Parts: sequence; structure tokens; C-alpha cells
Amino acid sequence: MHRRILLIEDSSARAARFHAIMRRAGLMTHIAHSGPDGLIIARHYRPDAILVDLELPGMDGRAVARALKADPATAELPVVLFCSRAELLEAWLDWRDDGVAEAPQHYHTEQALVGALFQLEALQRA
Repeated sequence: MHRRILLIEDSSARAARFHAIMRRAGLMTHIAHSGPDGLIIARHYRPDAILVDLELPGMDGRAVARALKADPATAELPVVLFCSRAELLEAWLDWRDDGVAEAPQHYHTEQALVGALFQLEALQRA
């Protein structure tokens, strides 16, 4: 059985690139281009893990992670936040104390996405 990943990423180009990488890795991927769409898909699709862009417009990645963890239908799903701006990662550390999501990773290259996938695998084994 293939692992099912939900990617919540507003950039169509980045989402397509990440989708291709995950497909080559044998992963089935659903893509949402906004936080609210991601929440709907997470409830219905029931992915094995969720990758969320921290810097989504409107409902940002932190709000998405909080909503996922507050919903009994998605609360147990592993969530990894990612972004392409290091300063956002630093700002996230202030928020981390509420224990809502895993520490975000700085993933904006294909090689780094592979690192996120390994992190998700480790979360699923835990």
C-alpha cells in the first residue's frame, strides 16, 4: 500500500514539483492550495501525513496545524510545517510551546523535501 500524503502549498509550481518527487518516491499525494481546502481534504482523504506550507495566504500553516489538531478526525495525523524563509522558522519557535505541530523545516528545494519525507516516516513509526 502506498503512503498517502496531503501537501498544503499555495504555489502551484512548487506543489507540482513536490508532487512529482513524491510520486517518484512511491507516495500518493493530494494537493490543497489553501488552508481551508486542506482541512476539508484532510477530513475526507485521511492521509497518512500532512506537509503544510507555513506561509499560506489567509489561513497560515500554524492556523492549519491548530485546526487539524483540534479536530478529532485529524488530531492524530502527523503534521510537518515547512517554508522557504528562515525568518519564519525563527518566529515559529515562539509558537512551538503549545505543542500543536512538529517543528517546521526549511524546505524549498527538492533535496530538502526528501528530508521532510524521512521526517514524516519517522513520525509515523513513533
